[in-house]
This record gives sequence, structure tokens and C-alpha cells, in this order.
Amino acid sequence: MLIDWGEALRFLAGVCALIAFLMAFGPIREPGEPGRMIGIITGLVLIGSACLARRAGASRSAIDWHAVYFAALGMTLWLITVVYQFAQINQPPLLAIIALALTASLAVLRIPELPYLAKGFVLAALVLWLAQIRSFERPWWNPVVVILITLVLSRWWQMRGAQLIPKWELKLVQVVAALGVVAVLFFWLEGRLTPSWWLVVASGLSVASFIYGILTRDWAIAALGQVFTFASLYEFCAQLSQNPPPSALFALMPVAMFLALAAASERARSVIVPEWIATLFHAFAVLSFIAWTVTYVAADWRFIFLEVLGFVLLLWARVQKKKAVMFGSLAFTTAAVLVAWMGDAGAHGFHLQDLLAFALLLLQQQLSKPLLPSPELQNLAMTLGIVTLWRWVSLWSAWHFGGTSLTIAWALLGLVVVLIGVFFREPMYRWLGWGLLVAATFRVLLVDIHYAGGAVALQLAIVGGIMLVAACSDRRLAHSHS
Repeated sequence: MLIDWGEALRFLAGVCALIAFLMAFGPIREPGEPGRMIGIITGLVLIGSACLARRAGASRSAIDWHAVYFAALGMTLWLITVVYQFAQINQPPLLAIIALALTASLAVLRIPELPYLAKGFVLAALVLWLAQIRSFERPWWNPVVVILITLVLSRWWQMRGAQLIPKWELKLVQVVAALGVVAVLFFWLEGRLTPSWWLVVASGLSVASFIYGILTRDWAIAALGQVFTFASLYEFCAQLSQNPPPSALFALMPVAMFLALAAASERARSVIVPEWIATLFHAFAVLSFIAWTVTYVAADWRFIFLEVLGFVLLLWARVQKKKAVMFGSLAFTTAAVLVAWMGDAGAHGFHLQDLLAFALLLLQQQLSKPLLPSPELQNLAMTLGIVTLWRWVSLWSAWHFGGTSLTIAWALLGLVVVLIGVFFREPMYRWLGWGLLVAATFRVLLVDIHYAGGAVALQLAIVGGIMLVAACSDRRLAHSHS
């Protein structure tokens, strides 16, 4: 039986390497120059032995487990040396730099086992940084080095090193790297910034990580980076409830963030991002801006402010033919109507901006017909608009002229609504106008008769006259339009 002396020598070298590892393990755990030098030199010798241990016929893109054995022993000694011989504040960036150097060595040494194992150094750097987060104050360069090297190596594995590992392992590398980068950024900045600045920075990091993930096809960091989106939204909601709230400009950052995310999603739709992602970001942008409006815009101007936004978005929707823009217009208009109902608009005086808002609301309903062809939705919109106007007129009339003025106010408003219905050829407006006239008549007979005294006859006559004017105008205008 012939003895394979090559295999025997490799086995003997492996035993010697293990003995050297065990003998160096003790000294490098003792802080001091001798232990540091023993760890560095012994590890260098073992890593260098990995080149000699590779089989002669091994492919440069295949992992040779003989070489892995020697390289793993040497790199483990370096890891232990860094942990025991260097200051804690320098350990994470030092491990990241070693991982970068070992990966770059592939271009010179042609030993794929070194970058293959160097991934563990990046993981160790991330874990050590997070484990020591509360131990001491770090300079800005400390986390920046760890983050940048992690991103560079993750990109290298995606582009250059993909042939060295299976596809599932490559995905795992990207997920771990993305998780580490996001965690380091989050725990580094969240504790160092004031709440207002953290709101701004978190919004920026959300957009930056999403765009970076799309451009590099690193979907792990694009998805995990949305942690900053939730952080920004949480800070936005928490800070708006404070008294006083943060700067209005700072509070606009989540709105800008969601709009940027929606724009990036729309541009990347042809790649992999589903359409509903952009729609979701648009919805959050609209809701955030409505909350901003309620917080920072004066109560007398909220109605017109939201209505103008809804009107402008409707015009844009007619040009672009986009559902998201149309839904945004509906959301702002609905919010404007809710604001008009929840406040006392019209109760404390004549506000021209409120009447302008009602005019835009009327015009918006007419312009929305091509985008919302459903008659039921159109009728509902007209009803809500007129009922809101009726409430405004009622508050204003009762505040300035007393409860007895409501009958005349309702009748005049009914006449105006009938004329609007005839002009726009909208039967629903005409029905609503006649409904207000009938309501004014019943109010005279059921309410005003109890406290108006002799004036009830005058009011009834006025209402009747208005109804006659409405009937004549309805008939004449309908004839001229036919």
C-alpha cells in the first residue's frame, strides 16, 4: 500500500496549526505588547498557510476546505487579538477594516477563502458596535467606517463575489448587511439628535435607503430602511400633539418623505415595486399634510386652504389622468368639508375665504364629472356641499340676526341653489334648492309662528315670493338652456 505523502504532510501541518492556535490563545488574552504581537504574527502565518494548503487543481472561484481550515484558525486569532488587545471604541471599525483588506486581497493573492471568511469580521464589527452602544460616546467616524465598509462589501458580494457562494447565501449576506447598517444608523443617531432633528434625519434616511436599494437592486436595504419611515411617522404624530408643536418646516419633512418615496416607487415600478406601494405612500403624504394643516394653519383659513389643495389636485388629475392624484383631491376636499363642519365657520362674521371655498367646491364637483362618472357619487358630492353651505349660512344668519332670520336665509339660499342647478343643468341642485324652500316654509309654520308674532305673515309672504321667483327663474332658464 502506497502512502500519499502529500496528504500526510497536509494532515501534519493541520495538527501543527491547531497546536500553534492553542498555544497562542493564552498569551493574546493578556493585555500588552507581547500578546498583541503573538496574535498578529501567528494569525498572519496561519492565514499565509492557507495559500499553500490549497490543492493544485482547485478552481480560483471554488472554496477549498483545506485552505478554509488554516484561514479560519488565523482569522479567529486576529478576532481574539482585536477583542482583547485593542480599546473597545476601536474594535468595530478595526474589524471592518480588516474585513475590507482581506476581501481586497483576492485581487493579489487569489485566495477566495479569505473574503469568504471575512464576512464574519463584518458581522462581528456590527454585533460589537451594537453591543457597546451604551458603553461610551463614539466619535462620528466610528459608526461611519463600519457602515461604509459594510455597504461596500455587500455591494462587492453582489457584483464581484457572487460566484463564490450559493444564491441563498448571497441573499443572506445582503439581509444581514442591511439589518446591521439600519440598526447602527438607528441607534447611533436616534440617541444623539433632538426629537425635531431626528424627525428630519429619519425622513432623509428613509428616502436615501429606499433609493439606494432600488438603484443597486439591494431589496433588503430598501425594505429594512423603512424602519426610518415608521420612526419619522411616529415622531411626527408624537410631536404634533405637543404644546407647542415643533417648527412647521421640520414637521413638513414626513410629507416630503412620502412624496419622494412615492416618486421613487413610480419610477421603479417597471423593475419590481408594485403599483400599490406608490399609492400607499401618496395616501400617507396626504394624511400627513392634512394633519399638518390642522396643526399649523389658523382655524379661519383651514377650510379654504384644504379646498384650494383639493381643487388644484383635481386640475392636475384631469391633466395627468392618475388615480393617486384624484384620490388626493378627494381626500383634501373631504377634509375641507369636515373642517367646515367641526368648526364654527360663518358664526363669527362674514369670511370671504369661506364663500370662495364654497365656490371652488361647486366648480370642483362639475370638473370632476369625467373622472367620477358615477351619478350616485356626483349626487352625494352635491348633497354634502349644499348641506355644508346651508350650515354655514345658518350659523352666520343666527349669529348676526337671531333665530328668526333663519327662515329668510334658508329661502334665499334655496333660490340660489335652484338657479345654480338650472345654470349647470343639474337636477340634483334644483331638487336641493326646492328642498330648502320647502324647509323654510315649514319653519314658518312650525317654529316662527310661536315667537314671531305678527311678523310671521310677513315672513310667510317673503318665502312665498321667493318661491315664485324660483319657479319663474327655473322655468325661464330651463327653457333658454333647452
